[in-house]
Amino acid sequence: MKVLKSFEASLTNYEVYNILQDRRRDRTVSNVTQSESSWMNHKVQKLLSNSYFLDRKFSDQIVQNALIEMKKEDFRLTSNEILQLVNHWPTALVDYHLLIDDCANRFQQDDIDRISSILRQALEDFDEKDQTSGGISL
Repeated sequence: MKVLKSFEASLTNYEVYNILQDRRRDRTVSNVTQSESSWMNHKVQKLLSNSYFLDRKFSDQIVQNALIEMKKEDFRLTSNEILQLVNHWPTALVDYHLLIDDCANRFQQDDIDRISSILRQALEDFDEKDQTSGGISL
């Protein structure tokens, strides 16, 4: 397999899924079939389609709100740790210990609770906006 475009950056699962969806739409419009990459794109999309962000009507805004709030708090998380938190959107305390290196020594329980509340609040804020905008607008 040959590399067509080189792009080095950290992407969330949500961003990868959106890129693959766009490529799929472009491919169906142009009727171009690339068997090997199409197969790989399909497999990645299938894996990501079982993720939490599709069930929650996930959006770029949710991720941005969570990142902004975490940066305000200055938790001193590495970029990889932030990426893992966004990709997995942990809900249990044990998840934080799996995703953050040396979590027990670097963070107190209050810090983990605050990170958890930031992630939870980002989803709740989005859900509230989604529910209030669901009615008839006059």
